[in-house]
Amino acid sequence: MQRPLMLALASAAAVAFMAVAPASAATLDRAKNLSYAELDLDNRAGAEALLRRIEAAAEDMCGERAGPMPLAQRAAIRRCVREKEERAVAEVGHAGVSALFYNRSPRVIIAAR
Repeated sequence: MQRPLMLALASAAAVAFMAVAPASAATLDRAKNLSYAELDLDNRAGAEALLRRIEAAAEDMCGERAGPMPLAQRAAIRRCVREKEERAVAEVGHAGVSALFYNRSPRVIIAAR
């Protein structure tokens, strides 16, 4: 039986993030539960779906948003997201999910004028 995945905010990441983020970042000391019981992690589609959920939850928790922001803040958010994703993938403990996570390319977004 699979249990819900709990993503918790790392206090070190919170301190680093709050140093460059607005005061509203203090509300990030929360956790998210991700249910993945309906996913078949033994097939690629299920593992990819879980990774997308993990990424979205981590971005939400860390304050990821589109638009301009100082580079230091963007870097702190990306570090926070990566730490959350790594922690969640480790908590899932599934070899296929881990392999997909550590072998995928980072997401690159190119804006056109």
